[in-house]
Amino acid sequence: MKKLIYIIVIAAVAILFFGQQGGNVSVLSKHFNPRVENVNSFPYVAFAFQGDFSEQFLALKSFLDEVERQQIIPTGPLFIVYREIPEHPGESNIIMEFCFPTAEGTMVKEPLQIKTWDYNQVLTVERIGSVDEITRPDIGFLRSLKNGQLRIDGPVVVRVIDYQKVSTSDENFQGEIWVPLTDKPHGISN
Repeated sequence: MKKLIYIIVIAAVAILFFGQQGGNVSVLSKHFNPRVENVNSFPYVAFAFQGDFSEQFLALKSFLDEVERQQIIPTGPLFIVYREIPEHPGESNIIMEFCFPTAEGTMVKEPLQIKTWDYNQVLTVERIGSVDEITRPDIGFLRSLKNGQLRIDGPVVVRVIDYQKVSTSDENFQGEIWVPLTDKPHGISN
């Protein structure tokens, strides 16, 4: 659990860069492998945050402290639900939730909440790179989806899927973006 917390704290520091790095955006590149996947519904524990990017580290620390204090056992990787993403990089207000999947029937106390992931079809985009690259939503990528007439059905999720490759190397972390869809886009495989 300590190693997991250490890795998540590293991810939190990287999240701070999202609000400070101007317009470093890209569209689909060699680091992306877009595909549509069906996802089963699952319960998760969530910790809501709304505020300035500079406060995200403290919010993530509070989430991890609560998960440990309430003895919640995650059943999968950390993920971040972006309820509202600023239109322009560097804007300071964001609405998001820090989350872990959890077992059915898990009970929590405030400030944690139990929620259910109910979006059955997602566009999954793999990201391989630095912690900063895999934990921030790519505004340019999301704009390209909307401009391509893709109908997004819910919040954007960023999952940190490989904790084993802890290193400062830019190519050692793996993550995924999940974009819930109302229908399958053309030209993207299952």
